[in-house]
Amino acid sequence: MLVRGATSGVGVAFLRLVKALYPSCRVAGSTRSAQKGERLLGEGFDRCVVDDRNALKTEDSFDAILDLVGPAAAQDTFAHIRPGGTVCITGLLGGQWTLDGFDPIVDTNGGCLTGFYSGDVDGERLQALISTIEDRRIDVKPERTFRLSEMRQAHAYLASRDSFGKAVAIPEFDE
Repeated sequence: MLVRGATSGVGVAFLRLVKALYPSCRVAGSTRSAQKGERLLGEGFDRCVVDDRNALKTEDSFDAILDLVGPAAAQDTFAHIRPGGTVCITGLLGGQWTLDGFDPIVDTNGGCLTGFYSGDVDGERLQALISTIEDRRIDVKPERTFRLSEMRQAHAYLASRDSFGKAVAIPEFDE
C-alpha cells in the first residue's frame, strides 16, 4: 500500500489505523521532502518514496494507494497501481480540485478508482471510528498544538516544509 501525501495529518492517522487493524500490511509513504523520510520511517511507514512535482521517484507499483495529493497527481498515481488495485483519492493537497482531460478507461491503468467525501460521515460512522481508536489504543495525539490566537503561525507551520502530521487549534477561554 502507498499513502501519497504521507506526512499530512490524514496520512499519519491512516497509517496508524492500518497498522492497528492489519499489523502485517506493508505501507509506503510519499513525501516531497527527502529529509522527511526518516520521520516517516520512525512513524511506522515501511519505506519512503520521494514525490518530485507530482511524480513518484520509483518504478514500483502497489495494490492500493490512498492519494491525499488528489487530482494534481492522479495520473502519476495510476501509473503506480497494479492491475486490479484500488486508488482512493480523498485529499486535495495538490491544490487542484478536478481531473482535466482524465480518461477513466485508459488512465486508470487497469485499477479501480474510489473516493471519500467527508460530507458522507454521520454520527454512527464517527462513533465506530472513535470506538476503534479507543479499543486498539491508537495514538491520536497531534504533532503540534496552537492557541486560536496563533492561527497565523499554525497556517505558516502547515504550509512550511517543516510540517508533519496534524496540527490542532486549542480554544482559549477567559477564566
